[in-house]
Amino acid sequence: MLGGARVFVAITATSTAEHVEGGTGLRAESSAEMALVSLVASDGERAIPAFLDAVTLVGWRPEFRPVPVRGRELARAALADDAAAVLLDPGGAAVIVRRDDLAAMALPPGG
Repeated sequence: MLGGARVFVAITATSTAEHVEGGTGLRAESSAEMALVSLVASDGERAIPAFLDAVTLVGWRPEFRPVPVRGRELARAALADDAAAVLLDPGGAAVIVRRDDLAAMALPPGG
């Protein structure tokens, strides 16, 4: 089952505060927020993209950071984020894991 497997999720960083360095005049970030990337379908339902390897994620969207997570943690995050599904390898075979399966994946091992 995918619950114990390691997968990669896409994380994006957004600057929340910037300042200009006095000595150089260059802009510098002083803080940033990290966010889990989600996809929105035409009907408004959201899915969390996940990948079996970091190379595939970077090939899909190089501006996102690949972060490894256990499938169980991903399922819990997707449910907490009210996502309709997890989309595994969206640039390729695109396997859809729906909420009922996410709920089962989120259970502790043997639970």
